[in-house]
Amino acid sequence: MRLTKHKIEPLTADNVYMRWKEHFLVPDHQIVSIAGASFAGFYYIRYERSTAAILGFYYHQSSEMFQSLRLHHVPQKSFPSFEFR
Repeated sequence: MRLTKHKIEPLTADNVYMRWKEHFLVPDHQIVSIAGASFAGFYYIRYERSTAAILGFYYHQSSEMFQSLRLHHVPQKSFPSFEFR
């Protein structure tokens, strides 16, 4: 098998690959640890523009294998409301 140099256009490619790192817990950024949880690893993420879906896997050498993250866009079925005062 031979690898070829294929230029990826980042602004037009359907898939965007990222590595995410958690720095704090929302909504309290002052919490530095939680029993049984780890902030030491990384999420390896793929964002698919055509479906607006995010798929990712968490990795840390001492964590449980195959922890996954799946996010997808849910369109609103109602109109937003505004109030002027």
